[in-house]
Amino acid sequence: MTSNNSKTPGIDWQGLFKWSSEYSDGTGTSKFTALTKEEQEWLSKVMKDCTYNDTDMMTAAVKALTDHTNKSAEELMNALEELQDLIDVHSSNSTNLNNIGGFKLLMEIMFTNQHSKVRRLALSVFSLSVQNNVEMQEIAHNHGALELMYQYVKEEEEKNKEQIMGAFSSLIRTPITSIKAEFFSEMKGLDWLQQIILEKKASKRTLKKVFFLLYDLIVKETDKNIDTVLYQDSLIKDYILENNKMIIRMLKMIDYEDEENLFSDNVLREFIINCLGALFQYKEGSVTKDIFEYLRAKVSDLQQKIKQIQDSKGDEDLVEILSKENELLTSILENKGDFLLLKYHK
Repeated sequence: MTSNNSKTPGIDWQGLFKWSSEYSDGTGTSKFTALTKEEQEWLSKVMKDCTYNDTDMMTAAVKALTDHTNKSAEELMNALEELQDLIDVHSSNSTNLNNIGGFKLLMEIMFTNQHSKVRRLALSVFSLSVQNNVEMQEIAHNHGALELMYQYVKEEEEKNKEQIMGAFSSLIRTPITSIKAEFFSEMKGLDWLQQIILEKKASKRTLKKVFFLLYDLIVKETDKNIDTVLYQDSLIKDYILENNKMIIRMLKMIDYEDEENLFSDNVLREFIINCLGALFQYKEGSVTKDIFEYLRAKVSDLQQKIKQIQDSKGDEDLVEILSKENELLTSILENKGDFLLLKYHK
């Protein structure tokens, strides 16, 4: 059966559908018969043979990680990648990993293994295991996961520092009050975050993770989710606003002069702008005269940059991104908009 509207022979689907509608009323006798006992047993065997057992695969991977100081980096990487795949497919496998003793071993590897790339991958698996998982966050905390703050200082490679910040963010964005209380009160967590922001050698990827975490903490504080833990209303916002060095550093990071990275740095800039917007919105008069003039100059430079790109018929996507940032900065200057209602997802 061919189509008359095409030079190339093919199936005339419309004609076929019409023919089948005319000559089939759907009342034919069913030829279905139930499976025999032998067929059921055969199917069960085939399904069992073709089904992967996650626990067995995880156990094998954990066994390959045992005695990790005497294993090659390649062998360890293969085992960690196996774990990562298993947890990525089924988040419940993070709990299974702990049940077979592999999660504590994973943490030992991410803290102590001699190979930096192995520690980095172990951190990635850790992050995947604890993110949005209250049970695993508590288990990680009990195993000393807040020591990641010190590990950040010890690590020399920036890629590892970036991964630590990602892992730490997955841990600390938790509803468990004991974890946050220890981080803020006992371990001076805000001092630690401030130090990372102030050090000029921190990579932009690391800073993006820092400001993502900071904005999340500010929003949760405003929603009254952690005030009862800290015993002080708006501790995070007050801490930043009272630290002029931190505010100035954040303002300087909103950079529009580096044209080569205007597009790639947009996420970092937006997180910083929204953090500042939430802070300035919280306390009346927090935008001092100096800050106001600095922001007004930023807006003026940004508007000129947008016009320059438009006049040269440049990247329209970049114009859209910069226009959004212009709206946010203008909202800060005009003291309008609700920055605390903005939601971001990692």
